[in-house]
Amino acid sequence: MYFYKKVEFKNGITQIGVYDKNDKWIKWKAQDEPKIYFGIHKGKYLDELPNEYVEWLLEQPWIRNNLRNKLLNL
Repeated sequence: MYFYKKVEFKNGITQIGVYDKNDKWIKWKAQDEPKIYFGIHKGKYLDELPNEYVEWLLEQPWIRNNLRNKLLNL
């Protein structure tokens, strides 16, 4: 299990860190990773979405191909 924490450095740069359950840093999350831009999970990274939501999205005919492909590659 892991979680994300926003870290702001003295130079003003903000990064998102991935941490384990003991609050130990694992890695920095790339800032250009895709986020969902609508719905109840708006603003979350695609790899943070619950599996049930991803499965539901993939069943929807209105999902664009670029988002569908990203969801299929999670």
